[in-house]
This record gives sequence, C-alpha cells and structure tokens, in this order.
Amino acid sequence: MIGRRPNFKENAMSFVGFFSTSLSGLNAQAQALGAISNNIANSQTVGYRRVDTRFEDLVTQASQSHYQPGGVVASPLYVNSAPGVVETTGTTTNLAITGNGFFVVSKPTDVSGSTVSFGAQDYFTRAGDFQIDDNGYLVNGSGYYAQGFTIDPATGLTTGSIGQVQVTEQIMPPKASTGVTYRADLPADAAAGAQPPSSVDVFDSLGSAHSLDLTWTKGAAAGAWTLDLAAPDGTATAGPFAVTFDGDGLLASVTPSPVSIDVTFPGATPQTIAIDLGAIGSASGTTQYSGTTIDLVNLASDGFPAAASAMRPSIRPAGCRSTTTTARAASASNWLWPASTPRRTCRPSRAAPSSPPAIRVPPWSASRANPGWAS
Repeated sequence: MIGRRPNFKENAMSFVGFFSTSLSGLNAQAQALGAISNNIANSQTVGYRRVDTRFEDLVTQASQSHYQPGGVVASPLYVNSAPGVVETTGTTTNLAITGNGFFVVSKPTDVSGSTVSFGAQDYFTRAGDFQIDDNGYLVNGSGYYAQGFTIDPATGLTTGSIGQVQVTEQIMPPKASTGVTYRADLPADAAAGAQPPSSVDVFDSLGSAHSLDLTWTKGAAAGAWTLDLAAPDGTATAGPFAVTFDGDGLLASVTPSPVSIDVTFPGATPQTIAIDLGAIGSASGTTQYSGTTIDLVNLASDGFPAAASAMRPSIRPAGCRSTTTTARAASASNWLWPASTPRRTCRPSRAAPSSPPAIRVPPWSASRANPGWAS
C-alpha cells in the first residue's frame, strides 16, 4: 500500500526563518539581562521597583501535522505594588509610606529665581526623599514637588485646597522644652549609692540650649531608687523623687508624681519641664534588670531652637480623592512603568484597602529599591 507522500515544501522553513527564530530568543534573553542589569543599577534608588521579564511563545501556524515556529518575545513585568524597606536617614523631611498609597507631587514648568510655576497635572510616586530647596519647597530627589494641605494647629484638621508644600517662614520661633522622655534600664546588681548622671539638652523660650542632669541613687532596699534633677544654668534643682520597681523589674511607683523641675534660665521665661519615665507596670518604660551600670535607651527633649523649626512644615500629604490620606491604588502593577517614575493618572481601585496607609514622619526615609533580592 502506497501512503501519501509528505509535502516537504509545506513543512520547510527558510534559512532566514531559522535565523529569525533563533535571533528572537537571543533578543528576548538580552532584554531579560537588561532588566536584571537595570535592577542592580537601581538597587539604591529611592522608590524604585524591580522589573521582571515575561516570555511568550510565538507560533504562527500549528496543527496536528504542521508546526511553523515563530520564536519568542519578551515583555516587561513591573512590580510597582511590591513594598520596599523603610530606612532611618536622620533627615527630618524624609517620608515613607507603609502600606497602600502614593505621594501626590507636581512637576515645575518654569523656575525663575524664587518664582516657580507648576502645571495642572498631578503625579504619584513612592519616592519620599524630600528636602526643602532654596525657595522653601519640599522636593524629592527626582525633582518633583510634594503636594499637601495646610493643617489647622488648633483642630488638627486640614484647611484650604491642595497645593505645593512650601515653608514661607524660614526663621520660625523656638519651642521651649516642656517635657523629657527618659527610657533606661537601671542596674539591679549595682551597689547602693549614686550612679553617674545622665544629661540632656533642653531649650528655653529664646531657643538657647541648656543642660539638664538626671542623677539616680540606689537605695538599700530591693528595687528602691531616688532621682534628682539639676539645671546648672538656671541654678534649679528638684527631688529627690522616690522610684521603686517590682520583682519583675517594672516601674512600681513614683513619689511625688509627676517628676518635674521648675527653672528660669537667664533672660528667658520661667518654664516647667516634666520627666516621662514611662507607664507604671510597663516593660516599655524605665526598668530595673540585672546589671551593674545604667543602660540608657532614650533621652530626648521636646524643645528645639529657632533654626530647627524651619524644617518642620505643618502639612499633610494629599490624597487622590481624599483630604486626609495619600493617593491609593489597589492595582498599581497595572501601571506599565517603573514605580520610581511619577505616574500621571490615579486609576480607581476595584477594592478599597482595609485601612488608610500609615505615614511615617521624620526621621524615616522613602522605601528603597526592590529588585527582588534587595527589597
């Protein structure tokens, strides 16, 4: 029985076809390597998100008896919704978003001296490495200007309409210290007697810094201490305050309470400075555990000098359709551009997030690059 003779011409593929199919594979791999190289190059770029590669097979003709290969094509896969790492920078104007959301920013159209003009288009980004420029605007490393709403200091609510964040008053009044946060672990094994004093800078009503000394003295009874306060510049003292700890090393009592000192520094208004030792019975407050020296965890004053307050703009980041939060999008991966580049549109979310994004205020920076292995 003579069967059907194969049609070699039908299944034949030209030399150019073989070459084009192989070349498509090389081109696809080159694009994938290019994406990897770009991820590595931007591993420290603020707000950058990695770009993956998706391979797709191209088949021009395919049946049970015939197959005509067409090659492969590579297309980018953007991971805009992947979270980055929040880092401490020490820069008070750096911001980061934990959760779903974007900063609303604008692009300048003209800069002439101290006059800056902006377009009507809004952009959205996760790059929060903002700093105040020479004109007082809050600008990130890509040159985009943060937008926000003014906050009423009395009510804490937003007022007015959205606009660029600008610190118009470069020299703002200082804030006199009214409180000091103290967190430390006192040594349960130390001998009775005074420990080396701890000092913290406090500020008067004129913005001048002064030293406030805190001296602990261990008593003879278990868990018993006394605390003395002294402000040498104001020749003021307070104490002793009797402080006791329970058998678990937690703060049990403070007498008298609150711990505070009244002081008048030269030429300044009289002020009262309260010392916060933490909540009674809380492990996050001042404690007494095994040891022979004081382990100081946190000692900070709430005051600041005149120059420091110029870096504290009272703003709230603007939202896509809300006056109280940042812009939100449930499917940011549908934006087929790297997330470090601000977006022009805010696509409506199909599903609203369960809660507003948490905004970490200074000294946190923007989340950095996320090329897969180096979020």
